[in-house]
Amino acid sequence: MGSSSLLKPYFANIGKQFAKSPKVFFNDTGVLCSLLRIDSREKLLSSPYSGQVFETYIFCELQKHLSYMQKSGTLYHYRTNDKKEIDFIIEVDNEILAIEVKQSSSVKKDDFKHIIDFQSRCEQKCLGVVFYNGEIVIEFGDDLVALPFGVFL
Repeated sequence: MGSSSLLKPYFANIGKQFAKSPKVFFNDTGVLCSLLRIDSREKLLSSPYSGQVFETYIFCELQKHLSYMQKSGTLYHYRTNDKKEIDFIIEVDNEILAIEVKQSSSVKKDDFKHIIDFQSRCEQKCLGVVFYNGEIVIEFGDDLVALPFGVFL
């Protein structure tokens, strides 16, 4: 792999018009932070790019975990023309994992709003996850859960 990856958009027949352009991600958050002159936790948290760095970190980890799976999974992003966006969609067999990344140390049900909209339109089983910068796992319903970034460590 090179220094960046293209993340394809997710298309489904769920009654929305989709943005069809891919997203570009660096493959290394260390290099990304070096280019942004972020060299401490404090600088990361105060940087206007911190959300993108956290999203890039999750992207890299998801790619790594997908490569270890016995089943074949595909990673996408989701964005509609009416600005409903989900950072990552993972499709494995006939099931979907919809993932939002939040830099915040707290999470609320509203953070799942685009995932909930997606779930209501999707025919496949869909688990919604918000990764956040907190400490505990929080369930917001049967198919909605908030997970701390640390679950990857």
